[in-house]
Amino acid sequence: MLIVHRQHCCSVLSVLCRISKLIKLSVLKLTKLSKLIVPSRLSMLIMLRLSMLIMLSILFMPSGLSILIVLRGSRRRAALRRVVRETDHRHRRELQTAVSTTTGLTSALANTAAGRIVLASGTYNLSAELSITRSVILEAAAGATVILNAQASSSSPRRVLYINPGPSGIVQLIGLNITGGYIDFGGGVFVGGGTVSIVNSQIYSNTAPN
Repeated sequence: MLIVHRQHCCSVLSVLCRISKLIKLSVLKLTKLSKLIVPSRLSMLIMLRLSMLIMLSILFMPSGLSILIVLRGSRRRAALRRVVRETDHRHRRELQTAVSTTTGLTSALANTAAGRIVLASGTYNLSAELSITRSVILEAAAGATVILNAQASSSSPRRVLYINPGPSGIVQLIGLNITGGYIDFGGGVFVGGGTVSIVNSQIYSNTAPN
C-alpha cells in the first residue's frame, strides 16, 4: 500500500487516465510473455513496471489531493485500484476538554484546540473576567449545575464573560448560571461580536451601573 499526500487542488483526471492506459498496456505485454518467463520473474517484472509508473504519476500529479493506491498481483495479471479524495483540514474532529477548576477553565479557554469545554458541576469563583475570543462551546456536564461567579463589587469591578469570537465566530453557552458581575456595560455577559447562543442558562444578580 502506498499513500501519497500533496497540497493545492488541480485537475487530476487526465493524468490518471494516461497512467491507467500505460498500466494496462504494460500488463498485457507482460502477460503475453508469461509462457516464456518463469512465474517469479514475471511477477518481479510486473511489480517493477508498476512501481516505475507510480513514481512517474507522483512527479506529474496535480497537487491538492490525497491518493491511495492499492496494488494486487498474481502470476498472470496485476490490478490497480485508485481512490482519490480531497483533503480538507477545516473539518477536523473537535477536541473536548473536561475541567473542574477555575484555573482549568481559564487554561482551556486559552487552548485554541479545545472546541468544546465541559465543566464539572460546582461553583467557579473568578478573580478576573473570562474572555472568549474564538469559536467554542462552553457546557455544563450535567444540566444547569455550573455557577460562574465573578464575585465583583464597586471596589473590585469585573464582568463574568467577555465574548468576541470575530465576525464569523460562534460561541455556545449551555447549562450555565452566570452571576456576581459588577461593571459598566454588561455586568454578566458582554458580547463584542460574532454569534452567541445561550441555552438552558441563567444570567442573574449582575450589575451594570452605567
